Amino acid sequence: MSQISIPVIALLVLCGDITRQTDAAAKGPIKKESWTPLCALSKVLNASTKALRALISKITTRAHEAELMYSRLAVYTAALDDNEEKKMYLPFLLTLRERAEEHTEAMKGPLNHATESVTHALYVAGAIDEFASVLKQTAKDATHTCIGNTADTGLAAAEAATALAGCTASPGDNTLNAAGFAPDKLKLTDNRLQLQEDTHTAKDCFLTDDSAAGDAHHTTNLNGAPLNLANGLLKLTDTQSTLIATAEPTQLSDATTAVSKAQWALKQLMATRAATDKSKANLTADDLIGSSNFAAYVAKVYKVEQSAAAQLIDDKFGAAGSDFRKNFWTRIELMSAPAEATGLKQSSNLIDITDLKTLHLAQIYYKNQMWSKAAEQTKELKKLQRNTNKQDSKSTEEKEKECSAAGDDQKACEKLKDKGCVFNKDGKHGKK
Repeated sequence: MSQISIPVIALLVLCGDITRQTDAAAKGPIKKESWTPLCALSKVLNASTKALRALISKITTRAHEAELMYSRLAVYTAALDDNEEKKMYLPFLLTLRERAEEHTEAMKGPLNHATESVTHALYVAGAIDEFASVLKQTAKDATHTCIGNTADTGLAAAEAATALAGCTASPGDNTLNAAGFAPDKLKLTDNRLQLQEDTHTAKDCFLTDDSAAGDAHHTTNLNGAPLNLANGLLKLTDTQSTLIATAEPTQLSDATTAVSKAQWALKQLMATRAATDKSKANLTADDLIGSSNFAAYVAKVYKVEQSAAAQLIDDKFGAAGSDFRKNFWTRIELMSAPAEATGLKQSSNLIDITDLKTLHLAQIYYKNQMWSKAAEQTKELKKLQRNTNKQDSKSTEEKEKECSAAGDDQKACEKLKDKGCVFNKDGKHGKK
């Protein structure tokens, strides 16, 4: 079964020791090893929306599968002629519906954690992208730029476009692929990187300049204090750039920044993600029978005390691993529904029917058959009852005629005692 890879995993690896490098001259562009990892991370964070959509798609697919299995079982049960067999499957129907509802309820946790992690991830990505936008605007040309390359060279904006691409991708960009990301590819490998030495006086970066009173790092301004950029992931002085290590939070109270909040939400998602992999369509007969309410449903269907349900379950469905249980879904899935039941062009096994409407039509077809049969039985019963009433009425008339024939003769009347005749001495003349 495929798994959803949430790109915010990248945040969990932003940790390590901060190592000081040799100071360099002021005004140098920001070394490539400092800004390219941020853009790579931003691309990952922006892809987190695709991971969320994939998770939602996965959950809805599971729900659809569960509904298909419930409907197939409902069709199979409706098609059974024997009411005793129908009763056998009713507890399974009820339990399957109940477990599907439990699954839906369980999805709230993963969805909440995923949404929270993505929210914080996009917040951090936005800050990184804003920093990259400023960086790009500083690049007048290769000698007047804050975008450092390797060695002692700077980059103009056009030359840095490819490396900056990760900072220019939006969450909806088709180039982003959530499933392709893995933690080992998403870490900032170096924590502190020296700015490039400014050996060429014309190579200026105003973000690191300290030469004049109006410059950011002059003693009259920041005076050695760093600029905090990209949501605090990068600190910039006149001579050094520092990528900030982010410790993984071990408890909720540790999550005090956007990065750590995204990390914490992701950890909670990982802890609950297994629930999203469980499909109600994969529930076996043993799973259903082992559900907490199954025995209560069996007891109700068969009108027995719940204490007797366990033995009744074994009697009706066999013990765990019995043929009935092992072949439970196979029997249902391989049932063939005729074309007149489904509206399809030909008969189809239930496993091959993948839309609810067709299954519902089949269920209606078999329900109609059941109702028609019940109506016919009711009609026959009423007819039989009418005939019985006529026979009773005829018998009464004949009995009255025989009794009346005895007239006032008491002895003759007593001979008809077995016919139900009784002599009434106070009766009218000729009718005693």
